[in-house]
Amino acid sequence: MDAFEHIVSRIFQDEGYWTTIGYKVDLTKEEKRELNNPSMPRPEIDIIAYKPSANELLMIECKSYLDSQGVGHKAFTEETHRYQGRYKMFNNESLFKMCRKRIVQQMKRDGLITTPAPKPILCLAAGKIYGDHEPILQNYFKTKGWRLYTPEWIAQRIRNLAAKGYENEVMTVVTKILERS
Repeated sequence: MDAFEHIVSRIFQDEGYWTTIGYKVDLTKEEKRELNNPSMPRPEIDIIAYKPSANELLMIECKSYLDSQGVGHKAFTEETHRYQGRYKMFNNESLFKMCRKRIVQQMKRDGLITTPAPKPILCLAAGKIYGDHEPILQNYFKTKGWRLYTPEWIAQRIRNLAAKGYENEVMTVVTKILERS
C-alpha cells in the first residue's frame, strides 16, 4: 500500500469519513466493451471516503509526487498531454460516469450506504503541485465539479493531529514529534 494514501485516508477519517483504500470497481463485460476496453482490469480508486452525516461519498485519487515536479494542470487541460493516462478518471468521462454509478450500486449491495444514495465526487489529493499551477488546477477542478486537496490543505490537517490527544498511531506520533521540536 502507498504511504501517501494511508496519510490521506487518516486525514479523512479525522474529518469524520470512513475510508477504504484500494477500492476495486466491478465493471461488467458489457460495460468494459462500452468503454472499448473489454480486457481492462477492474478500475481501482485510491480511496473511497464516505461521511454518513452528510451523505457524502468521495472518490479520491492520490498523487504524492514529493520528489518530482508535482501535479501539473496540462495533464487535465490538454487533450493530448503525455501524462493524461495517470489521471484516467479525470480524463475519461465515460469511465468516470460508469465507475461512479457502479460504486454506488456496489456499496448499496454491501450495505455500506443507504438511500438516498450519494452522488460520488471525484477528488485529487496532491502532495506536490508543479510551480504556479495550483490556481489553474483549482479553477479547472471547480468548473468540473471536482475537488482538489492541495499540499497546504494536507499539511494543515496533519498538523491538526499534533494538537489532539495521544493516539498510538504512527502519523500522529511523528507529527507530534516534529511539531513540538
